[in-house]
Amino acid sequence: MSDYFINTIMSKWFRFRKRDNCFYIGDWYCGWHSWLPCLTYNECGYDTANAELHISLFGWYSIFKLPWKSKRFSDGDCMPPEYGIQIHNSYFWLELGGNGNMGGGDKTISWQLPFTFDVCCRHDIECNINGEIKMVPAKELGDCYWDSDKINRQIYDFTDNYDGTKLKATIYAEEREWRRKWLQWTSLFNDVKKSIEIEFSEEVGPRKGSWKGGILGTSCEILPGESPLDALRRYENTKRK
Repeated sequence: MSDYFINTIMSKWFRFRKRDNCFYIGDWYCGWHSWLPCLTYNECGYDTANAELHISLFGWYSIFKLPWKSKRFSDGDCMPPEYGIQIHNSYFWLELGGNGNMGGGDKTISWQLPFTFDVCCRHDIECNINGEIKMVPAKELGDCYWDSDKINRQIYDFTDNYDGTKLKATIYAEEREWRRKWLQWTSLFNDVKKSIEIEFSEEVGPRKGSWKGGILGTSCEILPGESPLDALRRYENTKRK
């Protein structure tokens, strides 16, 4: 068998598409990297009547297109009836079929997995209380805490790296803590993140002036060892699309 013949078969039947990071074998197999466990039978595909078998184990998600077709969904369905089990979003899902997207969606029973669901148990904001800079629980500032005059807001010069426009950026620091739902009583497995809220004096980014509009406000994580101003400067130097 010539190398040309082998290469022709390989290029026709085996291909990797970088656009969606998927590996294909002909028209009957598609696979990609995923750690979400799944074992389901789908009555049809997204845009084809062929039934599908979905298997995800050991970090690889596989879809096998089967030869028989659905009688109910001749053109496929974006929410096909599924039968099987899968785990995602901190829940165990038992898939029990359904009637498709236009027929009421899928039928499922789900159970929340223990020790996986994160709950935000603390939200503090840096405030200026009579000249003392300290973190204050957001709930003590009221429902519209972001409008409180106690917040330690700082105004800095900012350059839009899209076109070099000079403007002002107003920032303040905040901190949030997440804990496992079943372990809220301990900080042993907590996740604490610090960030700044940023408000610009005018639109920034490549979409400013368009019908969609540019960025007027955003947030940026404060990395370990950074000050709020360091985080702002890092955001300032980051290219935005």
